[in-house]
Amino acid sequence: MNIVIFSSLSHGVAYHDLALATHDASARKRAERIVQNNLCSFQPDGRASCAYVYPREIDGNPGQFFDAWANDQDWALDNYLIVMHSQN
Repeated sequence: MNIVIFSSLSHGVAYHDLALATHDASARKRAERIVQNNLCSFQPDGRASCAYVYPREIDGNPGQFFDAWANDQDWALDNYLIVMHSQN
């Protein structure tokens, strides 16, 4: 899994757990924003990727694209559903 998405999702889950334990509305809002932002890897047509290739060029090949072979983005959707549909 792309380390940036994984790290961000871990923070979202931590804020979600904090909100459940303490009923802290600001922690819940932060968790919601984090998991919503991780859905940026999903395209309008339903395709998704968990990795973005940032360099403009790699060994003469164009970069700056979502990697179609990096398919561990299901965690972003899973965590979104957990956070957005849980009771606080």
